[in-house]
Amino acid sequence: MTQPTATAEAPTPALTREELARAAALGGGSLLEHALAASAEPDAPFLHSEHPLLDPAGERRHDFTLTGLDDLARTWSAWYLAHGIGPRDRVAVYLKDSFEDVLHFLALSQIGAIPVLVNGRLPAAVAAGLYERTGASGLVTDAAHREALRAAGALEALRVLAVSDELTSLGAGRLDPAGRFRHAPDDPVLISHSSGTTGIPKAVVWTHEGAVAALRELLLLPQPAEREVLLSAVPQSHQAGASFAAGALLTGARLIALADRSGAHVAAAITEHRPHTVVAFAQTYAELAALGPDDDVLSSVRRWFNTGDSAHGRHIAPLVRAGAEFIDGLGSSELGFAQFGHVTTAGTVRHDRCIGRPHPWARIAVLREDGTPAARGEAGLLGVKSPTLTPGYWNDQDRYYRSRLGGWFLSGDVVREGEDGTYFHLDRAVDVIHTPEGPAYSLLMEETLLGALPGLDDCAVVGARDASGAERPVAVLRPADPAGADAGQLRAAADKALAGAGLPALGALHVARDADEVPLGPSGKVLKRQLRRQLADALTTPTPGEPS
Repeated sequence: MTQPTATAEAPTPALTREELARAAALGGGSLLEHALAASAEPDAPFLHSEHPLLDPAGERRHDFTLTGLDDLARTWSAWYLAHGIGPRDRVAVYLKDSFEDVLHFLALSQIGAIPVLVNGRLPAAVAAGLYERTGASGLVTDAAHREALRAAGALEALRVLAVSDELTSLGAGRLDPAGRFRHAPDDPVLISHSSGTTGIPKAVVWTHEGAVAALRELLLLPQPAEREVLLSAVPQSHQAGASFAAGALLTGARLIALADRSGAHVAAAITEHRPHTVVAFAQTYAELAALGPDDDVLSSVRRWFNTGDSAHGRHIAPLVRAGAEFIDGLGSSELGFAQFGHVTTAGTVRHDRCIGRPHPWARIAVLREDGTPAARGEAGLLGVKSPTLTPGYWNDQDRYYRSRLGGWFLSGDVVREGEDGTYFHLDRAVDVIHTPEGPAYSLLMEETLLGALPGLDDCAVVGARDASGAERPVAVLRPADPAGADAGQLRAAADKALAGAGLPALGALHVARDADEVPLGPSGKVLKRQLRRQLADALTTPTPGEPS
């Protein structure tokens, strides 16, 4: 939602953006109501859902107007009420990832119920744990996930409300618009979960006001005069999926919601739909960059928006070559929305982990472990105060309060502030490698390697212990041509690049000959805790033929 070149006048909405941004009742639980009030064209095409949705007539369709989406959501709301679901009830949604997750969020939140959106790639046993931890009143799933739950021995304990792909009718009921639940600002409207990269996924609460706190600010910015086409390639079960859908609803952008987030599929979707803006997580951009996409394929894209983990410069460069801008925003489930913004264009690609400056809604601190402020330039823990923050983890106050220090919420990231007021994301706190010579920041080492080694698609750095018990960095490299990669040459180039940047030396280097050697979580993030287990003996029992 940034200003591109205007090419056409947009129709005048019923509410101005300023009126919409300041509407007291606007929140995560009233998105459709306010979107309809603000829309000048509620019957124009709005949504293309790559995964077909069962409509009120019993047909499965991909395309909906705003009016049609509202009708479908109100049909589901009435269906839920008829099945005994009401205000404050939690309903787990465990499906193949698609816009259907967002649909259930819209339908449940407007009757005061609280959806628990579970990523469809999460193992069934872990998903069942989230169901139990949140005290869900029921489960909406599909046939494949039902069988996965059965195989995990978890199905009998669950109350299955619906198997989505086996439904043939939603009934004739519709929620009366006057019957929509009226939320207070701090009412919960959604429970999502963290990525699980540092352990068991946490059940993260999103409130009515927190869901739109950042969007209120963005609505006041200058907007495109022509209608935007937004391609959403984030997990639709993630808060980011709901957040970008909310942005499309409130700005009138046309929304293309993908079910497949792979780089190759996103490239094909860009060719088909010609979006102006693409939103995705860093792993999708890494895959897209590795394809070496032709500039003509990407020519419709004016901006790329990344949230979650900040992206590497190596993966940004091919995407901005043709004139687009890349907006990097460090965020997480707990933060609710990106708290920083850093814009990269073709001439400004960096390899130093710069994440820019805080957004207007964010207050930022860099803290030492005792809670005192770190000096400018000193690495420390990222502390955040923001209206977008989660108010806690459902049924897990202990974990929530352990994430607070001196009144600040700790995101789990290590950052430093530069002399000019910009910030740099060095690592996740749990991934810092504590060498005898001092801390080695794995993300910063990865950034350096990706920037210096040609022919490298991606890499990961984790710690392993040597024979003396000291922790040392181990790099796993993913070359574009694994079969032709020379591990010795790569090690020499890596050592030179790290030494030149003043970073710690590697203890070992491993070339991944297969993409599956680097474990990924359900949202596409590298599972470094699992990679550490895989490489625990890398410094004591080196792999034959690889440098150590």
